[in-house]
Amino acid sequence: MKIYNGNYEYEFKDSEYENEIKAFLDSVKSAAVKFYNTRIPIGTINISPQQICYEPNELLINKAVQDALSDIKRIKDYHTEVKNPEIAKFASYIGYWLSRAKPFSLKHNKYEALFLGMNDNEQKKVKLNFCYAVNEIFIAELMLAMIFGGDLKNDVVSASDVCLNIRKSNNMRITPLNTILDLLVYYLIYRSRGPQELELFLIGLSACPTQMIKDFRAS
Repeated sequence: MKIYNGNYEYEFKDSEYENEIKAFLDSVKSAAVKFYNTRIPIGTINISPQQICYEPNELLINKAVQDALSDIKRIKDYHTEVKNPEIAKFASYIGYWLSRAKPFSLKHNKYEALFLGMNDNEQKKVKLNFCYAVNEIFIAELMLAMIFGGDLKNDVVSASDVCLNIRKSNNMRITPLNTILDLLVYYLIYRSRGPQELELFLIGLSACPTQMIKDFRAS
């Protein structure tokens, strides 16, 4: 991939790297556009990022994905046991760097413009909170879609709950997906320090207890 600050394929001498980074770039950009154009139910209202944000910034998405894949490439180079990383590693590193880049930028900088035509104070609060967290909501949806979904572009606004359904069908105690999403958004806003913590969370989330029980019984 030819970019202004160098050629990643040449830098890492890895013929597969350029194709890998292009595939993730295409997926993340498509997911961002889908998220931008979708009306999302938040509280008692539906909000579209298109109403409050400019289009997702392609330059910032490019930089975030490149930084994430560069990190993973270095891990693969220096840790011989990590040759084929799980999707959780890609999801966590891409999510982390997107949280730093913040590709969605708000259109409004005054309350009056943001709340135009709104009289309900609770709805105003919901819309304002969505503005504050729009990047983190997108990133949380993206990461969950990456580890649970099959079609990133379409799953990003309705992250699959495949594992949760399996738990429910086996009468296991489950945490609702909305609660998981809320906790992940909160962590991205206030607690995120690096991709490793996100990776551990996603691995734990995708480690379905039903399968672990079956493996234990079979042993």
